[in-house]
Amino acid sequence: MKQVFKKILLSLKLLDSLRYLQSLFSKISLSNLQKEIAYRKNGLPDRFPTPPSKLIFLIIRSVWSFEYWHSGLAIINDLQSHCERLNLNSKQFKRILDFGCGCGRLTRQLTRFKNAEVYGTDYNEHLIAWSSKYLTNSHYTCNNLKPPLAYQTEYFDLVVARSVFTHLDYQLQFDWIDELYRIITPGGYLYFTTHSELSTLSLGEHLIHRFKKEGFVSQNSDLQGDNKCAVYQSKDWVYTNLAKKFSVVEYIPGRLEEHLGQDIYIFQKPK
Repeated sequence: MKQVFKKILLSLKLLDSLRYLQSLFSKISLSNLQKEIAYRKNGLPDRFPTPPSKLIFLIIRSVWSFEYWHSGLAIINDLQSHCERLNLNSKQFKRILDFGCGCGRLTRQLTRFKNAEVYGTDYNEHLIAWSSKYLTNSHYTCNNLKPPLAYQTEYFDLVVARSVFTHLDYQLQFDWIDELYRIITPGGYLYFTTHSELSTLSLGEHLIHRFKKEGFVSQNSDLQGDNKCAVYQSKDWVYTNLAKKFSVVEYIPGRLEEHLGQDIYIFQKPK
C-alpha cells in the first residue's frame, strides 16, 4: 500500500513537494536555525558558498545547509579512515573524480587530499552550473545519463561514486562500471556504494522476494539517474557482475551511524 501511495503522489508531481516540506519542518529547532543562518550568512567552514536549498534537496532530500555540510564531512572522513586502515597511499593520488557530484557535497571535502586535483561530474546541468561557478578549487563537467565521460583513458587515481549505482537501472550498471574502469589508472581505486540489504525491508513482500531470488531490484526505473529511481543490489550480485575486471579490496556493510547507512565497496584496477 505504501508503494502504491508513493506512485500516486509521484504521478501527480506531489512527492517532491511533500518531501521538501517534511525535510523543512522535521529539523526545525532554535539551534538548527542558528546554524543555518550562520552558514547562509558566512558560508560553510571551507569558506565557499552554500548551495541554494532547492539544489541541496535534489541531492540529499534535505533543505538544510548544515546537513549538506556535515553529511559530506562524515562520508569523506570515513573514506579517509578506510584509506589509512587499508594502507592505500592517498598521497600518491594525483587526480580524484567525484562521479555524480551534484552540487559538490563530497567534492569540496575531497580537496583535503592536497596532492590531488579534484574533479566532479554530474548529468544535472543546474547542479554543475552552480558548482562550476562557486566551487572554484575543483573542476566540473556535465555528463550524459549514458557513457562516455569527457576524460582521457587511465586519468584518475581514485573515483568516488557515492549513491550513484543506487539510482541506475540494470544495463547502466554495466555501462558505467566499464566506463569507470576505463578512466581509472592501473593500480587506481573505485569507491562506490549501494543500498544496504537492511533497506530492502521497506520494499514490500513481492520486491523482497525478488531481491532474495535475483539479488537486484529497481523502482521507478524510467527515472534512473534521479533520486526517485531506487536500485538495490546484493553483495553477491555486485561481486558477480561489477567486480569482473577489478580486484575487490574491501566491502564495508552499511552502518547505523548517521550518513553512513549504505554498503561500501572499494575496488582496485589491476596494475
